[in-house]
Amino acid sequence: MTCWIAPLSFPNGWAPKNYDGGYDGEVSIIDALTRSLNTPAVRLAQVVGIKAIKDTARAMGITSPYLPDDLSIALGSTSVTPLEMASAFSCFANGGYRITPFAIKEIRTPSGEVLEKNGPQLERAISPESALEMRTLLEQVVLWGTGKSASVAGYQVFGKTGTTNDWGDAWFVGGVPGLVAVVYAGNDNHKSLGPKATGGKIAAPIWREFVQGVVKVRKLPQRFQIPSDVNVEFIKLCRKTGFLATPSCPSSYLAVKSGQAPTALCPMHGASLSAANADPNAPQLLLSPMDDDYTVSKYSMRYGGSSPAASNPSNSTPNPVAVPTKTQKPQGTAAPAPNPSFNPYKADPSPSSEVEKKYENLLKKYNISD
Repeated sequence: MTCWIAPLSFPNGWAPKNYDGGYDGEVSIIDALTRSLNTPAVRLAQVVGIKAIKDTARAMGITSPYLPDDLSIALGSTSVTPLEMASAFSCFANGGYRITPFAIKEIRTPSGEVLEKNGPQLERAISPESALEMRTLLEQVVLWGTGKSASVAGYQVFGKTGTTNDWGDAWFVGGVPGLVAVVYAGNDNHKSLGPKATGGKIAAPIWREFVQGVVKVRKLPQRFQIPSDVNVEFIKLCRKTGFLATPSCPSSYLAVKSGQAPTALCPMHGASLSAANADPNAPQLLLSPMDDDYTVSKYSMRYGGSSPAASNPSNSTPNPVAVPTKTQKPQGTAAPAPNPSFNPYKADPSPSSEVEKKYENLLKKYNISD
């Protein structure tokens, strides 16, 4: 699929922006995820639907009580714990199975009698094909995207960076064969970590240092095992267009469900445009209900090496754009945009006594003994 780094504005005033403030037109989902782009994520959420996103998050181990019923969920607008994120990302490492976290492995008496014994409990969360597709996508984040500083020499690494507004929180969540780990950095009083303190700059290097030590001590394997019964094929795709890569393409090696991979080579980097037009599995362009004809004209991808059209919005006849893929808009009622004025930290920082009360209340709420 392809999506847009085009401006996106909702009637209530919410206008999500990308980290660098730029909009460089149509991009592949590979590119959007790897570069942590916001506007493509919101457009994709409109197509997928909020309920499907929340149901999948719950299945993968996100247990925090509140998940928003609006499009901000696509940008991580709810508070979750590092433990929840570790549980969720374990699905990508375990063929789609979620591992229920546990703290105590074994309790023995002084004489050696085993009173209690716990071990990993696995439950199917997503399909093995989806898990493998996502893991190979998340590997690109570390290979050439925002998580490059989490790379561990010689090991297959997947993961995702995370950065909140005003540089208040920095995350890196990821794994290697046999290990999933999470690093969160932030201040208790929600004070900014500093200008451009992203997850890739703050959390990912800490993650790498920890994992480098663990793989040596635990002697973990360097490559993930691919089950023989998983219905996927591995192909090299153009990171720009999502078509099969030519020798001239910036490419990524990814898993795609069998029968769903494009068959045409990338028309932007030298291959046939007519073949791309005829490809039944050509990448689809995802559109928001707010995307109009002018946006389509200005930001759609141009094949053959030319740049997106710089149309004048007052021009009633926009420049023609070659778009060899079909478009898809969400059906039915559009998902709501969040309230742009909502600030969950407005009343903070809290005094230490208030923080302690909140902590005690959380322990009670989750039936945890202090």
